[in-house]
Amino acid sequence: MKVSNIRANRGFSLVEVTLAIGITAVALVSLMGMLPKGMQTLQRANDLAVMGRIHQQVVGELQLTPWEATSGAGSPIDSFDGMVRYYDDQGIELPESDRGSFSHVYTARISIPRSGSGLPISVGGGAHGGVKVPGESMLPSGSPSDYMRLVIVEITSVVDPDFDDPEMASQVRTYRTVIAKMGQEYEGN
Repeated sequence: MKVSNIRANRGFSLVEVTLAIGITAVALVSLMGMLPKGMQTLQRANDLAVMGRIHQQVVGELQLTPWEATSGAGSPIDSFDGMVRYYDDQGIELPESDRGSFSHVYTARISIPRSGSGLPISVGGGAHGGVKVPGESMLPSGSPSDYMRLVIVEITSVVDPDFDDPEMASQVRTYRTVIAKMGQEYEGN
């Protein structure tokens, strides 16, 4: 006589299925709760990358701009001071006509203060004392301001920003860079 194992042919019990579904539900709810934070982190990382790209574009353009005045006009590099530019979500510059449009995501303001002029509020305001260089005697004739300039690029994702509003300072990413006048002959002793 053969005794068969009846228990081997049974399926899962209701209690086992309920426990499995409960554990799965807890895991899914936990994962779903992390999605918004992950999306915020991803958006912030994208903003920082695009803002860094915009800053590099501006500084690169300024490095290629001549410092000497031409035909009675002011210095071309000084024409950038106070300039406001508009960019899309990839950091590509938009024309003035696209200001406030759907493609306008970032706004940048460029400041190139001269010695004695005021600084933007995003870097504390006050007067700019010029670029100070250790070992100034090593420079060719002229002050360091003749060969080095401070560039402040303020970038925000606010469509119509008031850069001078102190309450908006937390929404503005500020980059400070010193650029050097390139391609000059050194007339040392």
